[in-house]
Amino acid sequence: MLRAVTILNSVEPRLTVADEVERQNAKLLGDLKVLGLQKLVVEEEKADAVAVKLKAEEELKSTKTKLETLAKEKDQEIERLKLREVELISKAEEFRGLVAEEKVRANLAECKELAEDAKMAMSATEGALKAQLAILVPDFDTSQIGFFKDIVDGKVVDPSG
Repeated sequence: MLRAVTILNSVEPRLTVADEVERQNAKLLGDLKVLGLQKLVVEEEKADAVAVKLKAEEELKSTKTKLETLAKEKDQEIERLKLREVELISKAEEFRGLVAEEKVRANLAECKELAEDAKMAMSATEGALKAQLAILVPDFDTSQIGFFKDIVDGKVVDPSG
């Protein structure tokens, strides 16, 4: 029996080690299963990330295309506005010319009006003077005297005729 006890004593630490190894194997097996599940989750997340990346790349391409289209439209609009600006500047210059012509025309009309007013004032003054002469010298002939007539060599002449 001593031998059996000795054998048991020598086997016992080995059994303890074997039990410990078996527990570690069971733990490692559990860890392996957890890691396998985590790997599946990570692979699914990776697949989702790839899908999101592909979608983002498609959206980026679409956005680039839209931006290029918008840039072309913007350039066309800028060109159209520049042409419109040139057209409007030309029209403004044309209107400035018309305004200047109208000012000249208005000045001429005003000058003519002033000349007519001056003629009327001189005629009125001439009439008033002739009336005063008729009172002062009733027999004096004033028919040949006038503001718009000249006396040349002692004769009354009409400069216009």
